Amino acid sequence: MKIRNILAMLALPLMLSSCMTDYAELTATGTLSEVKKNINANFENFQTDMSSSAAKLSDKTGDANEIRSVLASLKIKNPLIVDCSFVNQKGVMKVVEPVKYKKYEGSDISAQEHVARIVRTQKPVLSNVFRSVEGFYSFDFGYPVINKSGAYAGSISFLVKPEIFFRPFLDQILKKRPVEIWVMDSNGFVIYDRDKGQIGRNVFKDDMYKPFPELIKACHQISARSDGTTEYEFYSAVTKEKVLKKASWTTVMLYGVEWKIVYAELNTLNK
Repeated sequence: MKIRNILAMLALPLMLSSCMTDYAELTATGTLSEVKKNINANFENFQTDMSSSAAKLSDKTGDANEIRSVLASLKIKNPLIVDCSFVNQKGVMKVVEPVKYKKYEGSDISAQEHVARIVRTQKPVLSNVFRSVEGFYSFDFGYPVINKSGAYAGSISFLVKPEIFFRPFLDQILKKRPVEIWVMDSNGFVIYDRDKGQIGRNVFKDDMYKPFPELIKACHQISARSDGTTEYEFYSAVTKEKVLKKASWTTVMLYGVEWKIVYAELNTLNK
């Protein structure tokens, strides 16, 4: 009986260690799954609303008042977007809502990669992160408007600030846990980080990241695979101190664009 008790006591630390490891893995996996679910839900809402609005405008792209009415309704229904616009066949923003951004009407954005892509393919697009004419880093959803004759008549654009898109559900998921979640595209551009100064930077090329070769190496791993684990040193977004980050990631894809969602547990470096 005593021997059994001793064996049970010896086994307990191993069981606890195993449970703690499993818990950590489940925490990362579960959190990433929750984040991915929220992103996809937002994507689906955008697609549904843009599709129905594109159908409404299919024979009314010459009516600025009708376009404005449709866009105003879209903005009210989608508080996560900064503005929505109708972009004509030549890549010019003809109508923009809300009124705060009306001054950008007439802007030629045809040189933006995602605008050229939607004109070329006449299919929905998601942009990479870029600096918009409105003056901030953002990403854009574009949905084609096809007229009754089947010809491309322009597109509806949803402009989104990363922090407005991500913060509501990330703050709720993470709360006060010592964990960070950040997002990059497969080309290394940071789409979202709690440190807003990193949004729009390229991890592979920006001087900010050159002192951290392990981070760059980790990001190449993240870019190359749909999911996995890695670790690297970098600054905490809150304390600004260097920490070891143990990272897990997953991938969200829409319209051929990949977003890498990175879950990073923070550990103090040994000094």
